[in-house]
Amino acid sequence: MQTISVTADRSTATASGTDSVQLTATTTAASGTAVDFTVSGGGQLSAARVNTDASGVAKTQLTSTTEGTVTVTATLGQVSDTATVTFAAASGPRLRFQTSPSNTIAQNLLRPIPSVVVEDNSGIVTSSTAAITVAITAGSCAAALDASSLMTVNAVQGVANFNGLKSSTQATGCTLTATSGTLQAAVSTAFDLQ
Repeated sequence: MQTISVTADRSTATASGTDSVQLTATTTAASGTAVDFTVSGGGQLSAARVNTDASGVAKTQLTSTTEGTVTVTATLGQVSDTATVTFAAASGPRLRFQTSPSNTIAQNLLRPIPSVVVEDNSGIVTSSTAAITVAITAGSCAAALDASSLMTVNAVQGVANFNGLKSSTQATGCTLTATSGTLQAAVSTAFDLQ
């Protein structure tokens, strides 16, 4: 029997119409099999039907101009799975995780390299050089970044890459929070430290 699992690259976005969230459907289907994506609660998809690649993966992008939670359903034949994304009002400069870490072995550097951008109220990346600090989100998991981690990075053209983050503690469901002065904070998608 075929299976399908859909994930969003982050759980929150700005209702600007330009801030897009990537949805990835991972299936056991052969290459070229159609996966249908549908939305409820508002939002627009870049493609509603996407054929799987050689790895059985199909991807689409979600945007919205309306605040609220959007549920995306990916369907493959008789099986389906859902993911939710919450869109917030576009108001003032803010931080956003451009890249969130995936599951990583404890004591190894977080990968892919976490990347945070500074956006204006239209969701456009600015030329900011703000100092941005990241930490494990309080209450998300029983872990913390090692003291040796480079937790504060100055943005270059609005982008801060955190290449030196690690934790020696195993934990599940961790997220990172990025902060910088008066900018709206950002939270990454969840990952495990194995």
